[in-house]
Amino acid sequence: THGSTYGGNPLACVVAGKVVELVSDTEFLQQVTAKSALLKIGLEKLNQQFSVFNEIRGEGLLIGAELKTEYQGCAGEIMQQALAHGLIILIAGADVLRFAPALNIASSDIELALEKLTATISQWQACRT
Repeated sequence: THGSTYGGNPLACVVAGKVVELVSDTEFLQQVTAKSALLKIGLEKLNQQFSVFNEIRGEGLLIGAELKTEYQGCAGEIMQQALAHGLIILIAGADVLRFAPALNIASSDIELALEKLTATISQWQACRT
């Protein structure tokens, strides 16, 4: 059997219903698509500058940036340096930086995150040479 203090209670059900309603809204989904493009374009520009990614992939705002062969195994190191710059990112294994912002993130916050990631990668690469 499986039990949960919060699972299935009336408040949790109302909140879950509202979330489904919000994320099903066409306008909201268009904004998510636009913000996803903004993040992916920013990561591509960063990659043009520093050449650290093999591939940038994902759907919506769940995006992974796979490190090039020469940087494989360094995702955790980059994640820690990003945190020192005030940016929280995740990793998916040792070779992929994972970005999973809230679906309602402001475009200005994406731009700020990209600035912090640029500073992170710049400093990280400088330490490696």
